[in-house]
Amino acid sequence: EVTEDEVRTAADSVRTSNNLSEEQFAEALKQQGFATIADYRKAMRKQLLQLKVINQEVRSRISVPDDEVRSYYAQSVRQAAGDQMQVHLRQIFIAVPPNATSGQMEEKRRLANKVVGELRGGLDFAEAAKKYGDDAASKAGGDLGSLQRGDLPAELRETVAGMDQGDLRGPIVSDRGLHILLLVEKKSGDVRPFEEAKEDLRKQLYEQNMEKAIANWTKDLRRKAHIDIRH
Repeated sequence: EVTEDEVRTAADSVRTSNNLSEEQFAEALKQQGFATIADYRKAMRKQLLQLKVINQEVRSRISVPDDEVRSYYAQSVRQAAGDQMQVHLRQIFIAVPPNATSGQMEEKRRLANKVVGELRGGLDFAEAAKKYGDDAASKAGGDLGSLQRGDLPAELRETVAGMDQGDLRGPIVSDRGLHILLLVEKKSGDVRPFEEAKEDLRKQLYEQNMEKAIANWTKDLRRKAHIDIRH
């Protein structure tokens, strides 16, 4: 049940939170399609009733135990540490024309593989970057400095995540061309301690569980509903 006092309090709360007078509120409701305050309160009563039913049938049955929060924390830590990881990279970029033919692409790939071979054979990275690279950073020696892994183009993130200090990888294909990477150094990103983050994570899990529970509850109601049409 929803009482008149609950409806009145809810409507007044909406009005005061928007800093509206009674007249301004009535005008605002008209713009929302409510001809009168009574029409709005009727809709508000329905909303409050839905919330009460959900609270009773769904919300009260949901809990998020600490072990679930801790598991979610571990997952979040892996993601955050990966995205916030500081990496110092050197790169040789070999451009590929946007409308390159398969022959042109193969030619660029052969060049990139040749460069990788020369680097593994002892060629200085900065020298190779200046000689073979096509972008300004390569022409300057290929040092990209320190940046977060999450700031890298999507095509490079997974490769960099699996690299160790001193690793050389490539060629890696992107929509712009071919990349040859050397990882100079990497450091893990800063992560909040569990005790500091757990209540925020518990709220996130609670909301996620609520959405699933409401969807399942509504689906179950529809499944059980019986409509008798009589002529």
